[in-house]
Amino acid sequence: MKRAISWFLAVLITLSIAIFQFIMGTSYPVITEVNTGKQHLNFELKRSYSGKTDCPVVLPVEDITISGYILYRIYPSTDSLSRINMIREGDRLTANLPIKPPAGKLEYSIILEKDGAVIPVNNGKLTIIRFLGSVPMTILVLQSLFILLAILFSNITGIFAAIGVKTYRGMIYPTVIFLTCVVFILQPIMHKYSLNQSWTSWPLSWEPGDNKILIALIVWFLVMYFNFKKSQRGLVVLASLLSIFILSVPHGFPGSSHDPINIQIIQRNLLSLLQLF
Repeated sequence: MKRAISWFLAVLITLSIAIFQFIMGTSYPVITEVNTGKQHLNFELKRSYSGKTDCPVVLPVEDITISGYILYRIYPSTDSLSRINMIREGDRLTANLPIKPPAGKLEYSIILEKDGAVIPVNNGKLTIIRFLGSVPMTILVLQSLFILLAILFSNITGIFAAIGVKTYRGMIYPTVIFLTCVVFILQPIMHKYSLNQSWTSWPLSWEPGDNKILIALIVWFLVMYFNFKKSQRGLVVLASLLSIFILSVPHGFPGSSHDPINIQIIQRNLLSLLQLF
């Protein structure tokens, strides 16, 4: 019974981390609302794109008296903003952002106009969009699966150590194995496809979001070393707790978004996710 409850808690924590990562990740769109004076319009602004053509921007706007345009520039830069007029296609306004090489970024804002009045989308804030290469589905699935398994075994190892289940030391090894496969095999392959770079962690990047899995691997490698000959339950529990914090850091944090991570951002993204069900 004790083991069953432990596994349930480990799975619950793992799913919570996965959901938080999903809603705070750089690929999750900006959800915003616009008040035209007569109605409220909900829009999703893309923050990543992996197509082979220009990035389509589509806004559902049934009111034919509303027009719009997009202002954009390369990110990061201080270039003047370029303009693209949006075209009406039935009940939608559409435009295309010019495609960039893998890892290239643009920042853009959308402006609507109605009866001479200017209506900035998302309060006129610039949204950063990153262009990615196409990654084979097999790599995406394996990468996600191995990360989830690494988090799961990290959690169950810590819980077993905390409640005194003797087999906790054996659970350290799959944690290290899954993290190692992600850091040195799957992640480099995925980044080669998506960013045209095989290695994007330290020393090429110092951002916590780009180094979190590598940091978690180092933590668990040290735990494995110190537990090889002698049981160190407290160290295992500490490593498990640290891993929850480390692996919850959103990818690209802190430099991937204009929006600071706060409770309002989390609530907004979580509510938009719940609307899908």
